[in-house]
Amino acid sequence: MNNENKGVLSIKKEHIEKFKEIINKFSKNTEIPKFGNWKKQSDKDIWERIFEQVIIVGDSDSYDRFHSKENREIKEKVSYARLKGMSDENDIRKTIYEALRDLGVRYAGKDIKKCKKTQALTNIILWLKKNRKTPKSLLVDISKKKSDDEKIDYLRKTFKGMYLGGEKSSRDFLIGLGLIKNSIAFDVRISNIFKKIGIKLPKNMEKYYKKVEEEVLEKICKPLNITGTQFDRILYNNYDDILEYL
Repeated sequence: MNNENKGVLSIKKEHIEKFKEIINKFSKNTEIPKFGNWKKQSDKDIWERIFEQVIIVGDSDSYDRFHSKENREIKEKVSYARLKGMSDENDIRKTIYEALRDLGVRYAGKDIKKCKKTQALTNIILWLKKNRKTPKSLLVDISKKKSDDEKIDYLRKTFKGMYLGGEKSSRDFLIGLGLIKNSIAFDVRISNIFKKIGIKLPKNMEKYYKKVEEEVLEKICKPLNITGTQFDRILYNNYDDILEYL
């Protein structure tokens, strides 16, 4: 019996062969986050990862603007050291909002009260202060969880509704810091590559995310002897070249 079409995705042999070509062609030049790299990073570094993870939602170019030399002063204004030293919640919110506006971050509209990214970053800072945590100690807690799923679930439940708690964002954050090994952050780039190859992902990815991830890990990554993290970064980092190749 042919089991190719069972499950959420229709993954065929020719799809796996195409991914094999991609992996063989682009893997050597792809930098994969080293597992445990978070241990060498400071509270300042980790907070910047949290900040950028929120602002890049729907606006990946904001990453470059945030880290550009021209915006060094803006980055300093929203540094962890500065924000944690503020006692007034409104001051924290206003400082973050002004930085997002100055950086031209998408969805940071004219009304501070309606800016979800401002509120998300404010809530994360307030959570850290309330629970007497630092960005580094947060990662220590996450690292104690045994499996990728446990780490992802902890982050998602802790920061639900704060962008960092999304299916894709939580995985992207943990992959980059070397906290999980076998997960995939399905963003628009990876979705476009799947579509180009001939695999249609569900429209409601939040609902089917884990099922899709499980199928890709089992039916594509496993036969190609590659982890989800490796697969994720090869597709994401080589997006333009892969689309041209296809």
